[in-house]
Amino acid sequence: MKSNNFLRKFLFGCSERRIISRKRMMTTYVSLFLVCVLTMTSTFAWLTVKNSASLFTDLLRMESSTGLSINDGESITNKIIIDDFKLTEASSVDGRNMFFPVSGLDGSNTNDLAFREGNAGDKNIHYASKNITLVGVTDPTNIYIKSYNITVKGNGFEEVFDGTTHLADRDDDGIYDTQLHHEKCPVRVAFIEDSEDTPRVFDPTAIIKQHVDNYDAVSYIDANGTASVQHTDNRSFSDYIFSFNSEPLFQISHSDSIDLTMVAWLEGTGENWDRYADATISVEVVLESNYSEMVPVQFVDKTSGDDDPGKNNVKSWIGGDKCIVTMAYQDRDKATKTVVMDKLSGTEYPTWVAMLPKDIKTNISFYRFSVKNETIFNSWHTWENGNKKYEINGVPTSETNYEKQLSGDAKTWLTKVFGRTQTNYLEDSRGSSLVYTARAGNGYGLVKDDDPALDKKRLSPCIGFWDATVAGLGLNSEGNDPTQPSTSPQQGSTVQIGIYLDIPDSKNWISNNLRNGYTIWVEFTTGDSVQMDVDGNYNRCTFSGQLEIGRRIRSIGLKNSSGVFTNHLALKNPQSIVTQYNYSFTVANDDTIVPN
Repeated sequence: MKSNNFLRKFLFGCSERRIISRKRMMTTYVSLFLVCVLTMTSTFAWLTVKNSASLFTDLLRMESSTGLSINDGESITNKIIIDDFKLTEASSVDGRNMFFPVSGLDGSNTNDLAFREGNAGDKNIHYASKNITLVGVTDPTNIYIKSYNITVKGNGFEEVFDGTTHLADRDDDGIYDTQLHHEKCPVRVAFIEDSEDTPRVFDPTAIIKQHVDNYDAVSYIDANGTASVQHTDNRSFSDYIFSFNSEPLFQISHSDSIDLTMVAWLEGTGENWDRYADATISVEVVLESNYSEMVPVQFVDKTSGDDDPGKNNVKSWIGGDKCIVTMAYQDRDKATKTVVMDKLSGTEYPTWVAMLPKDIKTNISFYRFSVKNETIFNSWHTWENGNKKYEINGVPTSETNYEKQLSGDAKTWLTKVFGRTQTNYLEDSRGSSLVYTARAGNGYGLVKDDDPALDKKRLSPCIGFWDATVAGLGLNSEGNDPTQPSTSPQQGSTVQIGIYLDIPDSKNWISNNLRNGYTIWVEFTTGDSVQMDVDGNYNRCTFSGQLEIGRRIRSIGLKNSSGVFTNHLALKNPQSIVTQYNYSFTVANDDTIVPN
């Protein structure tokens, strides 16, 4: 079902296009084994299969203050799991409308092909499907992707897609020298609500949205089975992983519910699809709604050039070359997670921010990450045991784990410019700091693409410190340490915050309630709230005070004269408190507010 790109672009210029050519069709099938077994025989126009599968629905109860759980029989978890499903070719734009070939399996032209629309008998045979009900307990509840793992096993290969970058030590000498890249893999995962809402379709191989692969999938067939195709608009799971300004996958009001189906399939119009036909796929998606234990970590670019041995001048350079900053860390469940950091505006030096579990202190990495080719250009690390001696077969060597990774120039800068000793090169832990400051590169400067040690030089750690401040710009090479106690945000500290809400005339029901004894409150994801003051015209509400860094504003609520919440005006994306700032909102609908 792969199309000839040249002919496709030449003949069709609109969104609805015909499939032009293909390599071959696969007619394999599979069984999906879950908890209970049901045996049935189904006959289709083009093959007969015997299927063993289970049909059931999981109930997930979502609570924004206490997390969520999936009720699957006797087990309680927050995971949606599909195990060892064998991939066969299918095609769908949205995961809701599936199409399968029924004739002309060896054809190379669209006239040789015929398709049929999927039916209930195809579920868990030609595509994997699992039904879930999401039930809101608190109001409102934002649901995010906590983590995911897509494992594909084929003939002689196994690939894991989990939304993070993977590094390898090919020479087994204690030095990361390779960034692992995966083959093109057109596996797709979709979340479909039992409504008319457009399903969300994910490319699980893409770490960020910019790396999603979209294809011309079958969107319609006529009475003869002839297919028309439409270009897909897929997403990355990282779009819905909780971070500073991320969008929730779903938002559920109190006592509301969502009937949800997760499906997975092999997109036959996708590049390299035939490599994965007959492979098996296992899917594990972890959802979460409890983010009261998150803090905002900042990454500040105060770097100097590699050609400045005394590091006298700040030459911020990260992010100015179509690169972004990502943060990777090992979560509480030991899964490695990568999040895209958001760039703040109005800061003295370029600054990015992302949310981190507050008890994660070490094994945190920051990457200057190329949007163009999915490549790490530079990295900064806080590694557990980084300052311990590197061991060979259990025997300590003369070098620390950090020293083993660093270039010769970086070692010199650390001791002669930044005043670090060989036993304390870089921090093992962030402590209570919420700010990491990048101070220099890794000593290799500009690395050419034809350099045989390209990956090794790019992955060599750059120099940075937690809570680093520059002791003036006149740094010298006499061993002065430019890191000193700073006023950078610390975990648990508070900042002065202003929160404002404008009530338009079209929402005068809110003003009328306030005139009649109602009070108005700012609500946080932790479940607590603070009261706002109301002006004399009842069209502007204000809060001013000290709030803890890391809190997230989720909504503004109205209480009646009895002190009971009657209405909640929710934010689509809860706002994180990072630094001193004034947050301004306006009422958009009867149940939502938006930033001004």
